[in-house]
Amino acid sequence: MKLSEPKWIKDFFGAWVFYSILPQASFIKPSFRRIARFAPIVGLIIGLIQMSFWLILSHLGFSNYSLAFLIVGLEAVVTGGLHIDGLIDTADGIAAGPEKLLDAMRDSRVGAMGVNALLIVTSIKIAALTKIGSFSAFILPIVSFWARYSPLLMINNFSYISDEGNSDLHGRNYRGLLLESIPSILVIFLSGLIIFIINNIALIRLTYFSVLGLFSSYLVVTLLGKKLNGFTGDSLGACVVLVEAFMLFLIALYPRG
Repeated sequence: MKLSEPKWIKDFFGAWVFYSILPQASFIKPSFRRIARFAPIVGLIIGLIQMSFWLILSHLGFSNYSLAFLIVGLEAVVTGGLHIDGLIDTADGIAAGPEKLLDAMRDSRVGAMGVNALLIVTSIKIAALTKIGSFSAFILPIVSFWARYSPLLMINNFSYISDEGNSDLHGRNYRGLLLESIPSILVIFLSGLIIFIINNIALIRLTYFSVLGLFSSYLVVTLLGKKLNGFTGDSLGACVVLVEAFMLFLIALYPRG
């Protein structure tokens, strides 16, 4: 008799399938019921992939400037452009005004504001990664993790505003911020414990950047949620990209000795 996998495993692989184009486990049937809670873990994995590529290519002689472009491009490939699409649609919706917001976000055509938003955000990320330099390799997993935690805050603090589509899947299956944050809390605890054992000085930096990530997530979610007067599936993706850019910019200001 075939045993059924626990629901959380199905939800995790649902998040894996939804948020990335990474190889899937064919022997597990994914569930998409509560995938948002596992998005930060998928983000951490994506960040570790970025870190690995950065270290390998740096060893092969690529400059920090060229690596910044390659890593931003790598993320777009690994995620299938999911969050970028959300950023573009959200920017077009905001530009259209409150009355035409949803219509503009549903429009498959890309507007001028969407292109501008993508150009600005991508430029900020590349500039920040270049400024951070080789330390970027170790920052990327942290940034990717917290950027994908921001949708949980958005779902928690605002109401779903679209009247069609499947984006409300997240809101309908939401069980409160504490329960949805349990996977993230466990990852933070285990990561902190491992880093403390290896290098307790690095734990101070991890704590600092984690506080910075939570602050960036809360600020971006609050500003965007108030601007939209709620959230849509596209705005959840936009949060991820905006938090990444904002957090990287703040980290670029961080003095390193």
